Amino acid sequence: MGMNAAQINGDNTAGFHMLGLKGGVQGVVNFKEKWNLVLEFLYSQRGSRDLPGFPGIDGEITRFRMNYFEIPVYVEFLDWEMDDYFKMHFCAGLSYGVLRNANVEGFNHQPEDLNETDYSVLLGIDFFGNRHMGGGMRFTYSINNLYDPGNNNTNFNTLRGYFLSFHTFYRIK
Repeated sequence: MGMNAAQINGDNTAGFHMLGLKGGVQGVVNFKEKWNLVLEFLYSQRGSRDLPGFPGIDGEITRFRMNYFEIPVYVEFLDWEMDDYFKMHFCAGLSYGVLRNANVEGFNHQPEDLNETDYSVLLGIDFFGNRHMGGGMRFTYSINNLYDPGNNNTNFNTLRGYFLSFHTFYRIK
């Protein structure tokens, strides 16, 4: 369970101002002494927004609220062994997301114009306080565009999402 701090490149806003929830379940397979393969099923809230009182470059308030079902698959490298567990887990992998719904304000097109799939890369680090519980941080960046204006007359560039996740977890081992 955790929180996303999200942003979108090309939406005329700056900063990780859109906060959203993130939660789900994961399965872990240890395939080598210090290596795990991890599969997760997540619900993830993402988007972007202007700071209150500071509209975007075009003077219009811009806000994207998007809810995704997400399936990250990644490898973990385990380090700093203590007692019978590893305290640090470093991860890298890919994620596939499906847009469940969206709310868009101050954008020339409707939520239906957004891409329904998201392919992302991720990097992260987790710290275990004991063999079952811990917390961590992850950076996720979309490989594909959320929206591509193509030949439409719009003031917006191609949109691409990215976000930081901060999370806590409990693993049964």
